[in-house]
Amino acid sequence: MIFCFYGYYLRSSGSAIYARELTRSLNAHGEDVILFSQENKPELFDFISEAYEIKCNHSRDRLVRIFSREKKYGGKTIHIKPDLKGFLPVYVYDSYPDYEKVKTFNELDQSELEGYRQAISSAIEIVLENFKVVPESILIHHLVPLPWIVQSCLPDIRQVVVFHGSDLNFAIKESALMRKIFTESLPSIRSIVVLADAGRKDILLNFKGIEGSLPEILTIPPGVDLHLFRPSSTKAEAEKEFKEAFSRFDLDIEVAERRRNLINELSMAKDIGEISEFFRKIEELEAYKQPEPELADFMRAAVNFPLITFAGKYLWTKGPVALLLAMPYVWEQIPEARVLLIGYGGSRGIIEKVRQALSSGDIDLTVNLIKKHREIDPGSREGVLLDAPVVFAEKLAESNFRGKYEELLKKSAYEEQVFVGGYLDHKRLAPLIAASDVFVAPSVFRESFGLVLIEAAACGVIPVASCHSGFKSVLSELTEYAEVDQELLCVKLDENFVENLASSIIESFRVIKKDNEILKRKLRSFVKERYSWSSAGNQVLRLLKDLPET
Repeated sequence: MIFCFYGYYLRSSGSAIYARELTRSLNAHGEDVILFSQENKPELFDFISEAYEIKCNHSRDRLVRIFSREKKYGGKTIHIKPDLKGFLPVYVYDSYPDYEKVKTFNELDQSELEGYRQAISSAIEIVLENFKVVPESILIHHLVPLPWIVQSCLPDIRQVVVFHGSDLNFAIKESALMRKIFTESLPSIRSIVVLADAGRKDILLNFKGIEGSLPEILTIPPGVDLHLFRPSSTKAEAEKEFKEAFSRFDLDIEVAERRRNLINELSMAKDIGEISEFFRKIEELEAYKQPEPELADFMRAAVNFPLITFAGKYLWTKGPVALLLAMPYVWEQIPEARVLLIGYGGSRGIIEKVRQALSSGDIDLTVNLIKKHREIDPGSREGVLLDAPVVFAEKLAESNFRGKYEELLKKSAYEEQVFVGGYLDHKRLAPLIAASDVFVAPSVFRESFGLVLIEAAACGVIPVASCHSGFKSVLSELTEYAEVDQELLCVKLDENFVENLASSIIESFRVIKKDNEILKRKLRSFVKERYSWSSAGNQVLRLLKDLPET
């Protein structure tokens, strides 16, 4: 039996996908797993055959069965949801409507950390008591704080820990307490798994002086669901598949109308304080993860034109504003191009407002929004590698540069040709990506890997992304395999990032026009050969069982 620990829902984020698909792969290899997470809809995942919740009853925790069903794979997963009593510590603020209180790990005090430790420890003790099983091995996602907590309950079992990036960037780097508990965890950690070589470099860079105390660090990239993420014979076929999947989404029309009304009212706001309040209200509605009702209509028309897609969290660090700023340069060369931004998160408000400001040609407001984003945008944070939109906004202070950009804006079409589409799950996202021409990931923050780039490539869609950290590792391999110029897909993050991004998008369309079918096959083959969940599961399993490399 393998015990696996993940601190959040099993949906949406890259770490969640890695956690759940790795568990599924372990089941497919015949291994039984007890998975601890905060997933509140375990019935959605076919590899989970039993699900339980820990319930606090009269100051005593007890185990409550939610469901039991036949296992689908050779091994089974039993899901356990610990009772955190309404408090969830996180790396980055997000939408967690099930919790009364959410705080980042770098904000936690000692008593809050102790409460979280007790909740997880109690869940482990109840599982050990009720299932009468001791794990053969332990797999934990994120470097802190779960390895430290699990170590106190199961001190004699070595751990394999998966590094996801946010644990280092948003917890260990920013909190002396988190750094301390990570170093205290080291004796129990057998191996650290990173998703790309860039992760190994990040860890070694941030723990200079104690490298000798670190466990072995191994690169095991994630896989991709090749049945889900696949090319379509035509864009129209992909759009039809998307439309059918979209029609089965249970939309909350009231929430959609409230958000649409707020965004319409936001278009009239000029005062920064008033705008900031709108951003906060819009962020609250992002807890209802759903697409915009008009998304299917936009897609039906957009597939007849060059289509650029962004899919990721609506966070400043993911670079959606950089894409908006780049579009006037793109439209100068490809005037019919459509842009679709899919996701959810705290920066939804500023994305909408920058789009509105650019649409009306209001450069002063655009610059003001960008320069004050850390004050007004709930999705902004410190620590970006280079704040490319701010650098671009500063360029707009120079009259000649501004004059040229103003001329480009006059020919732009943000209202008609840019759509902020909201959240989509993977089943609906996959055909939407397959209907796209270019996938864009203009992140300005360190990325542990680049799963979205691999998913796009699996669909035969060319991915254009920032040339740094985990993204660079993926794109270096991909461009070599597909025999494409690395500078085409890998956008240098420097003072000209916005312009570089536009140039890469434009050049990508030229490459597509020249030999799209050949390129599609190469992109797909690259993913099939190098990114398999079966391979990832097998490599992790060998670590868990302490087997030698084959």
